[in-house]
Amino acid sequence: MLSLWPLYWHARHADWEFDVHMTEHNTTQILRLAGDSLWLFRPGQDEPIQLSELEEQHRHCTFAAPAEVVRLTTTVVQADERRHLAKSLPFTLEDQIIDPVEDMHFACQPLEGDLFSVGLVANRLLSHWLDLLGPLFEGPVTSEALLLPWQVGEACLLMEGDTVLVRYGKALGARIDKALLPLFLSSLDDSPASLIVYGERQQDDLASLGERWRQCAQWRRGGFAAALMVAPAAGQAINLRQGTFAPRLPFARWWQHWRTVGIAATVALVLQLAADLTEYQRLRGENVQIREAIQASYRQANPRGAVVNPEKQLDQQLSEFSARSQGVLFTPILAKVTESVASMDDASISSLNFSGSTSEVRLDIVARDYQAVEVLRDRLTQQGMTATLETSSSRADRVRARIRVAASS
Repeated sequence: MLSLWPLYWHARHADWEFDVHMTEHNTTQILRLAGDSLWLFRPGQDEPIQLSELEEQHRHCTFAAPAEVVRLTTTVVQADERRHLAKSLPFTLEDQIIDPVEDMHFACQPLEGDLFSVGLVANRLLSHWLDLLGPLFEGPVTSEALLLPWQVGEACLLMEGDTVLVRYGKALGARIDKALLPLFLSSLDDSPASLIVYGERQQDDLASLGERWRQCAQWRRGGFAAALMVAPAAGQAINLRQGTFAPRLPFARWWQHWRTVGIAATVALVLQLAADLTEYQRLRGENVQIREAIQASYRQANPRGAVVNPEKQLDQQLSEFSARSQGVLFTPILAKVTESVASMDDASISSLNFSGSTSEVRLDIVARDYQAVEVLRDRLTQQGMTATLETSSSRADRVRARIRVAASS
């Protein structure tokens, strides 16, 4: 069979280099949406890059879903309820949402203990985003608020126009109107001890916090890309691509890498099957010839009777002439009988039968007279055999007698 190792090594090496390249360049790249336009953000990069369409190097990027349409919350789930959490979650949170649960997509992720992070988004919106990203996209989808940096006791704020992107927990964040910011911060169950504020206009940004929160705020110049420089890895946030929206296996991409190997393997398999079929037909013809030769050989030994299994039939017939429990063989008896008869001029054998069960030979003798028969019996006795005259008759000038010959015990 053809050797596929060189092709396998080439394809596997190319795939490995490709994956390493993607890992090095996409772990910190974020895709954001402005209208129906996609923008690529890198940590610390002054200006984002607008993308007309995704390319191969963007397939593992993280898509930052608009926080104003993604609701984040937490819920406690007992251990015995986790097995059916995906099905029970919509009914558990039904009283907390306005839209029908059948129109919403629910995603969850364990935090610590019995606490789970939950993300909610409309099915139509998530489908729309994935359509914009295209089938090439394989990365996670998470709320843009969870991509901001955060530490316990803090809240991170990103000023963007008339709205503010806020992350106020490990798995909590939202986008709110700037005018509602002081009220929102005061309504949090766990009020932050300090605020980290990103923006471009320090005076206006701090003024929007109100007197109470301005005193514990730390203002930093920069936008979303600047916040990404100190943010944790995007993979730690809840991924909305779960259930029916989970990424499909990239069979098309795999086929591009393994196409040469697949074609070569298919050709080799077809050639091997053809060779095996040819060899089978040849061996089948040889087997027919061998069976015919076996039957012809059997007919030489036994020209009569039906041939069912020549080997077995012949073995059974030959076994009658093999050693029995008494240790008697047919050929030694036959040798002594023929030697005794051959030494006489006035006696001959008309028929001879051997019984395997009794280890005896029965001779039909034609002799000149009864004296010749007795002489033959004496000679067989001298040969160490037991010769017993069973019957005798006289016809014309010849005597016919039957003698039973057996080995002396």
